[in-house]
Amino acid sequence: YSAYGTAEVRDAAFQPTGNPSAYAWPYTYTTRRLDAETALMYYRNRMYHPALGRFVSRDPEEYADGSSLYAYVAGRPMTVVDPLGTQGVSPSPDIAIPAPNEVEPLGPCSIQILAGHTHEVRQFLEPLYGFYGDRFAPHNRLGIMACQSAQINAELVARWGEEAIIGGGRGHRGVCTYTHAPKTLQYLLADAQTTARQMCRKEPPCCDEVHIHIICSPDVRTLLRDKRIHAVDVDVTEFQSRLCDLPPTDRGRYQNRFVCTE
Repeated sequence: YSAYGTAEVRDAAFQPTGNPSAYAWPYTYTTRRLDAETALMYYRNRMYHPALGRFVSRDPEEYADGSSLYAYVAGRPMTVVDPLGTQGVSPSPDIAIPAPNEVEPLGPCSIQILAGHTHEVRQFLEPLYGFYGDRFAPHNRLGIMACQSAQINAELVARWGEEAIIGGGRGHRGVCTYTHAPKTLQYLLADAQTTARQMCRKEPPCCDEVHIHIICSPDVRTLLRDKRIHAVDVDVTEFQSRLCDLPPTDRGRYQNRFVCTE
């Protein structure tokens, strides 16, 4: 399935073999019933169009799920489900799921690290694209940890210049497997700390202090917390297990706030 539910059948060689409707499978994406004639899916209270990634009628609960009456799970199809067609819910209520609009533009002299699947990181970036446009705010930086980190970094450099990102020119070529994620995130934090010190010294204007923010997707949080994800065991150190939820200061190992006058 695509993120929004468009299905494709593939053979053992991972080659497309035909339309799923030809196999008469009534229950597909999120176990909702597919109507083969209309290609719409029945979500109890209304019909959903997987090719458009939107419902075809207004939300009967009005604005319970955000400002759009037709959007599916507020643009978070990989981490949220909507069994009733009215409002998205987390399948893991104990995991805090950052919405794209929760990744706010940074204040001056800030570094933001976004960690997750490629599609999640792109969702995190959407509000930043709209806010910054073609000119990234001076004395801000972004760090990316995703399966396609190198590609996203290249896009960010083309849009905002090399100074907008950290990690892209320091040997980080993307996280190909879950086993690489903890160490790569720790490397990005080290890059952020080094960059913060450099930002303190750079003029004009000089930063009075630099803040580092790490935003993790649910899967990254699960991986670091449980040291296992999708039946795969992952080596995670005690320090790495706390990267998504570090306190403001862990002296000697981590700082998320650098006072430039110190």
